[in-house]
Amino acid sequence: MKKKYKSFFIGTGCVLLGMLSCACGNNGSTEAINGTTEQVSEQMSSDTTSMKESGMPQEKSSKKQEDTKETKLSVEPTASMVINPYTGDLTPAEGLEFESNGDGTCIIKSEGNFDGDNLILPQTSPAGDIVTGVDEYAFYDVKIDYLVFDNVSMEIKDSAFSSCEFKNLVINQSVLNIGKDAFAYNEKAESVTILNSECTIDQYAFYNTGKHMSFGITDSTIDMEDSAISGSNEETIAIYNSKINMGKDAFAYADRVTDVQFYNCEIDMDKYAFYNTGDSANVVIDTCSLDINDSALSGNKFETLELRNCISLELGAEAIAYSDDLLSVKISGSDMKIGKYTFYNDDSMTEIEIDAGNGMVELAKAACSGVGDDCEKITVSCGTVKLGDDVFAYNDNLLQINITGTIENKGNYMFSNCPDKLVINVNGEVFNKDSFDGN
Repeated sequence: MKKKYKSFFIGTGCVLLGMLSCACGNNGSTEAINGTTEQVSEQMSSDTTSMKESGMPQEKSSKKQEDTKETKLSVEPTASMVINPYTGDLTPAEGLEFESNGDGTCIIKSEGNFDGDNLILPQTSPAGDIVTGVDEYAFYDVKIDYLVFDNVSMEIKDSAFSSCEFKNLVINQSVLNIGKDAFAYNEKAESVTILNSECTIDQYAFYNTGKHMSFGITDSTIDMEDSAISGSNEETIAIYNSKINMGKDAFAYADRVTDVQFYNCEIDMDKYAFYNTGDSANVVIDTCSLDINDSALSGNKFETLELRNCISLELGAEAIAYSDDLLSVKISGSDMKIGKYTFYNDDSMTEIEIDAGNGMVELAKAACSGVGDDCEKITVSCGTVKLGDDVFAYNDNLLQINITGTIENKGNYMFSNCPDKLVINVNGEVFNKDSFDGN
């Protein structure tokens, strides 16, 4: 039933990739990507009207803060693997050009006569004005080893460090409002590290930045606007002890990522946050409070996904759908809600494991429906489970469903279009489709 739409999605994907390739060839990529995304979204919206009507899922289409606040999490802190890579002198850079605001504050206009390997952003100008911002293109094409924001509060205006060839960016104990393309177009970046800070990150702030780059955050509060880290070139993402709000496409189109780790975080993830991201990546989200909205992890390029020890978990509709490279998903924690078509059209998926301990698992209508031809086994362990209508339907090669726990609710047509040889094991008692429905 779902396969008849596959050629449509493949064709649309090729169009999108072609458009993006053209868009990336110049510094107007932000506008080009936005236009391309809107164009493809309109096309897909038109072509999938019949899918909406039938109920089948579809594929994708700040104020400056004054002082640093302590990050408060609902879970206990854990040891961080993100460390400050800069251990050198923190003497502020000299020779910079400043412009006074006439009220005891100023902005940095350009690098002026600065000539050094490490750029340490100052808190004040030589005239004693407090630095509140960095102007647009202020450090365009400046070549440095370390770019360091330490204990500062300021606005980084659009493109302020665009095409600045820094190797390492460090933000420590700071409050930053980071503008569009602020650190974009730097293929030589090796690391971005944010520690004990509060940051708002605007669109494409790190677009086309990085090569074999690591992206690390610890003990911080980060508000990512739509497409904030989209199009970046990091290979690893490691985030600890932090509160992360991801807008749409926040980490999208990052096709070099191989490893993603979140530990002890509060995460709110909007649509397509990791769309087309990953190079057979292994992703672990451990001991986190998670709100994964509709389609938030849809269309990723992950190989494995583990949601471990979830403090609370809610997966929206199609949350992990259309992820063609994903081989397995393992979910553990306490009470959890799994939305409609969560794993839909994950063509390479072989197995789904859900373990809520003694908690409640609520599988919404069609939650595990239409996973893909390779899915042979689904396991649910919990205290109680609610099974919605069509919950396991349209899995052509599903061989085994294991349920441990009390079934509180059984929906209709739960195994529609599943093979007759499907074995359903409930607390050690074996059923087939007919005997389970009648019991």
